[in-house]
Formats: sequence, structure tokens, C-alpha cells
Amino acid sequence: MRRLYFLLFSFVIGGVSGQTTRPPLVSPDTLTALPLEVGASRVSAFAPGERLAYRIRFGPIVAATAEVNVFDSGLWRGRPTWEIRAEGATRPGFDWFFKVRDVYRSYYDPALLAPVRFVRDVHEGGYEIHQDYRFDWERSCVETEWHRKRGRREAFAVTPGTQDMVSAFFTARNWDLDGIALGDTLEVPCLVDGELFPLMIRYGGREVVEVEQGTWTCDAFHPVIMAGRVWENPDDLTVYVSADANRIPVLVHTRVLIGSVELELTEAYGVRNPPARQF
Repeated sequence: MRRLYFLLFSFVIGGVSGQTTRPPLVSPDTLTALPLEVGASRVSAFAPGERLAYRIRFGPIVAATAEVNVFDSGLWRGRPTWEIRAEGATRPGFDWFFKVRDVYRSYYDPALLAPVRFVRDVHEGGYEIHQDYRFDWERSCVETEWHRKRGRREAFAVTPGTQDMVSAFFTARNWDLDGIALGDTLEVPCLVDGELFPLMIRYGGREVVEVEQGTWTCDAFHPVIMAGRVWENPDDLTVYVSADANRIPVLVHTRVLIGSVELELTEAYGVRNPPARQF
């Protein structure tokens, strides 16, 4: 259950195919700092003020809700940053079965299209963890701090473009998809729990999707997954993203071995561009 909720909430999971690797451990103080220029924002798909709300359904049961907000968070080491805050919680009637209270915060540099800090606070059943990642792009490294039963601190070397669990999807929203063809595969390098995941996403074509919030023209994407662990077939997970300049995740649908799960958009406020919703 924990892996399934994590999948729908952050779109990055342990079941994604591709070999994970552990980045090299480094000592940040020994690395040469190369100053970064402060440039203009390169983001066109979203902006501070955006609020997206979702419900998560297990079969016919609405078991949880999720919300994503984008804020202007001021300066981080002299650079303008935005906070992307994603929160998820099971509904009171579902808490007795599996209580979830999760908060993910990605502090995002809109000029670099990369995170500068990532904070994860997870409370899922009896499982709790706090992670704090601080990305130093001048030194091409990330310092991590974990708290579970005991604290752990490490620093890893990372390559430009490496994302956290939240920023990976927001950076993908900003991709130029002109010329994309059915079956094309895109890749996002993502740092999860001290491991690098090559998140692979295959384009599945354009569809019209109906949710409670409205009817949307969407592009369908299939994260490349490994069948047999949670899913029966490689195409059992589909992410529907609005086919407009906002690239809003409208619906996530998955068939799993025990049934089906959906994450459905219920509210969209403060979007940056005119939406592709149909009435």
C-alpha cells in the first residue's frame, strides 16, 4: 500500500524500470565551486499561485486526497526560488486501515530548471521518515540528511539536470513536446532515497479525458514499469496530462493485481496559461 500511494502522489516509484545506481560519495568542502549566473526564469508551464487538488480512489472508494501548491519562496543562496509543496492524506474514514500524512517540499530554481532543496516528511501507517536534500549546483553535489530511527548524513556527486521526487514532474511539464511521436520515450534522472532512478516515460498519444473538474484534451504517457510486482502488464499505468501550455496532470489511472487506482484532478486554480479544458 505504501508504494502504491507513493506512486500516485509523486509519480516516482521503486517499480519504475531501469537500473538504479548509487551516486559517488563526496566531501563538498573538497570540491571546486563554479559560480552560477542568475538568469531569468525558463519556466513556461507553471508559476507561483498555482494550486492543483486531487482525490485518490481505490476501486469505488475515495481513500485519500492530495494537493500541490506553488509559492514564491524568495532567495536561496542569492538565487530566486519557488516552493512546490505537495501534500497527501487519507480521508478520516480510511485512517483506521492505513493512515497517511505526507508533505513533500521542493525548492525550485526556475532559471536552472532544477531543485535547490528537497524536504520529505512521511507518515504512513507505522512508517515515518524525514529527508532533507540540499543541492549545490556550483559544486555539482547534493548533501542529504535522513532521520528515521537515527540520523544519517551523506553527500553525493550529481550531474546537471538531476531532479528530486517532486521537481522531476514539474520539470517534465516544461518540456517542448513539439514533434513527439507515438512510442517516443523521454527520460528524467531522479534522486530517490540516495539512489539515481532513470525515470522513463513513453508517449501514448492524445485522448479526451472526462473528470469531475471537466473534460480535457490530454496527452497520455506510460511510465515504463516492471510487470509482475504491482502491475500485470507494462501499459497498466497511464498519466494523462493536459495538451496545453500548462501540462497539468489531469488523471492517473492504473490497473494493479488487486484492482484499480485513480488519481483525479478536482480543482485547478492560478494556472499560468489558458487551459485546454472543454465545456
